[in-house]
Amino acid sequence: MVDAKQQFKDKCTALHNAVVDMVNKPPHYTSGTIECIDYIKDVLTKEEYIGYLRGCMIKYQHRLRHKGDSVENAGKMEWYNKKLKEALE
Repeated sequence: MVDAKQQFKDKCTALHNAVVDMVNKPPHYTSGTIECIDYIKDVLTKEEYIGYLRGCMIKYQHRLRHKGDSVENAGKMEWYNKKLKEALE
């Protein structure tokens, strides 16, 4: 039986995620004048940037079923995959 506290926490997380796009535009990465991913891309070489993106994909794949929301983690993995495809073009 899931306790009431966990149910409340799950509902709050779902509501937050419905209002805030935690995959494509998480507020903690878009608070400045430049988005974090753009800064990272700017300061790394192309090879380093590709390695960074691959590492992020591996991280979200690894934690998919073990930490947080699996659907959100899968979405983040897809987001980094899209960035990787763009970098490789």
